[in-house]
Amino acid sequence: MAKDDNGDLGAEYYDRNSRLSHIFGYVLIGGLVLELINGLIWFRGSETVAGIIAVLLIVGGVWGEIFFAHRARVAGDRQLAKYESNAAEALRETERLRNENLKLQLRLAPRTLSKAQSDVLQSLKGKVPAINLAAEVDGEADAFMVQIANALEAAGIFVGVYSRDASVRGWGNMVCVVRDPDKDPSPVLDLLVETFNAAGIPIKQPASWLPSDLKSAPADVPMVCIGIKSWPDAEVKAAPAK
Repeated sequence: MAKDDNGDLGAEYYDRNSRLSHIFGYVLIGGLVLELINGLIWFRGSETVAGIIAVLLIVGGVWGEIFFAHRARVAGDRQLAKYESNAAEALRETERLRNENLKLQLRLAPRTLSKAQSDVLQSLKGKVPAINLAAEVDGEADAFMVQIANALEAAGIFVGVYSRDASVRGWGNMVCVVRDPDKDPSPVLDLLVETFNAAGIPIKQPASWLPSDLKSAPADVPMVCIGIKSWPDAEVKAAPAK
């Protein structure tokens, strides 16, 4: 009989034949018991005694086979259930490790600027004539900054590129628009923060000042600093002092 994908039909087939095996075993025992009764009724001396002993031995053997076969089957079923449970647990653990590996690959993968992100950044066209960019000293951050620069330049925005000091690490993405602290917040600062956030480049901190390692940059041009890629579950570091 065929077995389906889940093994249900095979298990049913096994159970039915096991029950039939027990039934026919008991039928055999019943026949032997009748043979004993017949021997007692038609007693023929030593010949009958020998026959009774032989029948008793056969009855004991058949009963033992049925009894211990049943116990062996129960033990086998328990062992099989244990193996299946262990296999299921191993599959769950394999799936968990696979998911963790995928998450790790996503975390380690370098950032890339998609077409949709580029379109959002290019919405700054005609609103901000020039933007300076600087990346923390990191190959991945520098490559990501170049992609941002290309998107902005494609929108006709002048882009200046600056280098950050090697000691700067983990500041995150920043937008710096120098302004008089006594005046209202710069609309350019708010626009850049809103646009970069909308493009999926989260700005960790807006600032009205230039970091000390970028003092050589013109103060009248907005500065966007690209930080190293952070892990999603990493603790947020305190904002650096001005």
